[in-house]
Amino acid sequence: MKEKKGFTLIELLAVIVILAIIALIATPIVLNLISKARRGAAEDSGYGLRKAAQLYYTESLLKATSFSEITFKCDGTNCTQEPAPSSGTAAVLDIDGTVPETGTIKIKSNGEIETANIKIGGFDCTIPNTGNVTCGGESSNGDNTSEPEKIITYGYSTASTGYKKDDSTTLSYTRPTSRNAYLKYTLINGIVDEEILPEACVYYETYGGELCLKYDDYNNSISKIKTFFKWDDEAKKTEYDYVTCSFNETSGSCQNPNIGANSGPNGRVGAGDYSAGGCSVESRTFLGCS
Repeated sequence: MKEKKGFTLIELLAVIVILAIIALIATPIVLNLISKARRGAAEDSGYGLRKAAQLYYTESLLKATSFSEITFKCDGTNCTQEPAPSSGTAAVLDIDGTVPETGTIKIKSNGEIETANIKIGGFDCTIPNTGNVTCGGESSNGDNTSEPEKIITYGYSTASTGYKKDDSTTLSYTRPTSRNAYLKYTLINGIVDEEILPEACVYYETYGGELCLKYDDYNNSISKIKTFFKWDDEAKKTEYDYVTCSFNETSGSCQNPNIGANSGPNGRVGAGDYSAGGCSVESRTFLGCS
C-alpha cells in the first residue's frame, strides 16, 4: 500500500502567500466599494433633503399667496425651523432618507435653497439649488445627471402685462373666481418654468369646467374648443343653446353670451370672459389679459 502524502511546507507557504496577495488586492477594492456605497447613500439623502425643502415651499404656496424666507437646522433626528415661531409649532421638514447630523438649509422667498455645513453619514455634503449633490468632496456618481422628482403645480394671472420674469408675486396659486378668463402658468417645484408659455384659459361650470389653449398648437387647440363647446362637424352646430362657432383652415372660435375661445394665425390663442375681459397669448413677448 502506498503511503499517503500531505502538503509540504513549501506548498503551504505558497498557498499562504497567494491568499495574502489576493487579500492585499481585494481589501482596498472592497473598502472602496463600501465607501462609495456610503457616499452614494449620503448623496441620495442630500437629494431627499432638497426635495423636502422644495415640497415644503410648494405646499406653503398652495396655502398662501406669498412665502417668507425660512431656515431649518438639522441635528441627526429632524431638520427643524429655527428660530422657532413666537406662536404655534416649529415646522419640520419631511425628509426621505438620512437626516443630516449637522447643518442648516434655508428656503428663500423665491423658492431657491441654500445649505451650510451639511454632514450626512459622516460626509461633508454640498447641496446646490439645482444639479448634482456631492459628498466627501467627490461625487460617487459623477455621471449621474438625474434630478430629484419634479413637482408640477400651476399659477394664475389676470394681469394686463402678463407675467414679469423673476417675479412670482403677480401669480395666484388658486384659480381666479372673480373672472372666468385667465393665464395659467406651469410651475416646477414652485418656480415658473420660463421655457413653457402660459395657457389662455376660460372656466365655465355649465360646460364642465376649464378650457386651456396652448400657443402655437393650432390643431390641438381647435380640437379642444370643439370638444368644450360640443361642436358637431357634420351637423355644423353645438349641443348648447346660444353658441356660435366659426372654423376654417387658419382659425377657429366658439362663443356664447358669456365666454369665448379662439385659436388663430401664427399660433395665437385667446380666452374671453365678456363680463370681465379676456386673455391671450400671441407670441413669446406679447401676452396678457385685458
